[in-house]
Amino acid sequence: MIIQSLDTIAKKQSKWSKKFDNVNDSLYNILAECYEQTATIRAAKRDVVLAFNSELKNRGFKRLDATKLETKVTRVVFGDIGANRASGYAKVLVIARKESVKTVDLVDWIKDAGGVEEVRRTDASGKTPTVSREDAITNVLKALDQAPEFDMNSVTKHEGLEYSVIVVRRNADQSVVPVAEVDSLPTVKNVLASLKSLVVDQQSKDDNQFAAEQRKSQAQIIAAVVQQMTEASSSNDQLPLAKVA
Repeated sequence: MIIQSLDTIAKKQSKWSKKFDNVNDSLYNILAECYEQTATIRAAKRDVVLAFNSELKNRGFKRLDATKLETKVTRVVFGDIGANRASGYAKVLVIARKESVKTVDLVDWIKDAGGVEEVRRTDASGKTPTVSREDAITNVLKALDQAPEFDMNSVTKHEGLEYSVIVVRRNADQSVVPVAEVDSLPTVKNVLASLKSLVVDQQSKDDNQFAAEQRKSQAQIIAAVVQQMTEASSSNDQLPLAKVA
């Protein structure tokens, strides 16, 4: 019955992978069903577990004794999807079990964590990368609140790059004080790349200035032509009229 249930989930997984659901709701629901089945197998009697493993052997699965139950279940459901994805899905189920997440809450739990990838990358403390990053930012901000003014003469000189990234603090009196330097060259380059709008804006200004100069030049040419025509017309008016025979 267990293997039949997993095969049923596998069919849903096949439909999901073909649709490639952008919002991932289908994937999360499939993982929730896998999660429920792992709990069922773990709570089953020994003969049920042995029968389950026997069926996996019949299907060509190897090294079953060294494989976690969550991995076995995801391999049955998702098939040959690559080691990284398979282990990622299995790890989500493992972490959820360690955190005692209920099956009915699994979908929302994955969403709240930021998705499967965020859950998969959860560190030893149980924090996802997003949470760890926010904690780091909070701690750094506290430190920067008390940081002395940064000595601008000690700015790192990167080879082949004449720019640096400085972190400034806006004080209560609205004064701005440099407090730290971002000396990671890749980060500095990322910051410079994020300023690409400056290039677009400058190009737009140059284009507008060029267009304005063209219009001015055209206006000057038209004014000169009009002036020449006016002068020629005035000169023709002063000529003597031809006598009529």
